[in-house]
Amino acid sequence: MQVKKLGYILFVGVIATICILPVAVMPWQTEKAVGNEQLASFPELRKEDGSFNTGILNEFSDYFADHFGLRHEMITLNDQLTGTVLKTLDSSSVLLGKDDWLFYKSTLADYTGAELFTARQSYAAAHVLGLMQEYCEENGIGFCFTIAPNKNSLYSGQMPARYTAASVRNAQLLQQQMEQQNVRYVDLFKTLSDHEEQLYYRRDSHWNMRGAQLAAQTLLKELKGSEAEFDSCINGKTSPHTGDLYEMVYPAGNETEQDTAYDFTCQYDEKFHSADDITIHTENSAADESIFVYRDSFGINLHPFLAQSYGNACFSRNMPYLLTAVTEEQPDVLLVELVERNLNWLLERAPEMPAPERTAVPAADTGTSAKAQRKDSRMEGTFCLTGNLSGQRVDDDSPIYILAETETYEASPCGEGTQPFTAYLPQNVREQQLKAAFLSDGEWVFCALAD
Repeated sequence: MQVKKLGYILFVGVIATICILPVAVMPWQTEKAVGNEQLASFPELRKEDGSFNTGILNEFSDYFADHFGLRHEMITLNDQLTGTVLKTLDSSSVLLGKDDWLFYKSTLADYTGAELFTARQSYAAAHVLGLMQEYCEENGIGFCFTIAPNKNSLYSGQMPARYTAASVRNAQLLQQQMEQQNVRYVDLFKTLSDHEEQLYYRRDSHWNMRGAQLAAQTLLKELKGSEAEFDSCINGKTSPHTGDLYEMVYPAGNETEQDTAYDFTCQYDEKFHSADDITIHTENSAADESIFVYRDSFGINLHPFLAQSYGNACFSRNMPYLLTAVTEEQPDVLLVELVERNLNWLLERAPEMPAPERTAVPAADTGTSAKAQRKDSRMEGTFCLTGNLSGQRVDDDSPIYILAETETYEASPCGEGTQPFTAYLPQNVREQQLKAAFLSDGEWVFCALAD
């Protein structure tokens, strides 16, 4: 009986220790966000207006869930066990593939074709790029767009067998429309998929340095018309890389992948802190021409190759794209790089640029109205008009014009809703008398715009 009783005591003691330990070490442990985490802040007793914070208990629960002691160690142990035994991960963001490859779950819709663009969306996404290209060319700047492929678009063989790759994806639908609308585009899918060398990290969502090199060479061949050579920049060493997906599921882990190391001669300005800066400026006296690049996280590895190849370069992570910032820099070319999983941003985040003027169209009154509202603009002398033609019969390939008293402007077919539009109009345009014109069954019609 004494032995049995001692066993119960030890068992209860172990369970109590496991329960108490995370709380006990909490004051001495500082949790840091990993991957794309946003950790909850410690709740305030009172709100900004001085009233009592009635949601303090829920907020403290969120705070504790993000900051309890040994949290990273427990998450890591849990995913190591589930990955080894069940061949899956207890993660809402990361998918375990074959041979311990990791994939971003947000790319599954692209991979399986679960959320394909409609014909209207494909047209609209390409048309937004076409309007950006038009604006750049009118200001003496070249334009080019490229898509950074999702990792599973190139390495489908490492995906779990339970997922079937779609035969058609949004990137292909958009590419078809860009060809029809003469948008300058560089296809990285073919270049990267035809290469036998591994070009993406196993435990990261991005291309590695060799993948970025090949992508840069493909882009530069189109942009500068010549082959770029970077092998001479390889210093013969390797650098350890910790994958972003690995950090999400194994935050206490220390495994790294060896990556090719380079020595570049381009110079960064004095404001540079890291490759993840919102804006980066570089110079290279050994190169010529200038480039402005709107990029995302794939630009971390891509940008030094481009910086090495241009006399002056500016790299920006600002979104929405501010086209007047590009004209202020006056580069020879604007390159827009966007990862495949975020192509829907072209439909949701309108580029900030003056709406181009168009020739008036003979549109018939539909006798209906659509909602629109005025918003502030970062561009001096303009205001932003956003609206939605939901309920209107708009042709899949129709532009959207804004009819003022004497002028006609074209809006970007993107924003919020099912038939959105966004236009940056001159301040002297009176929004009370604006109309939206569009093609319906091949004929121009218009509807009034109202708040």
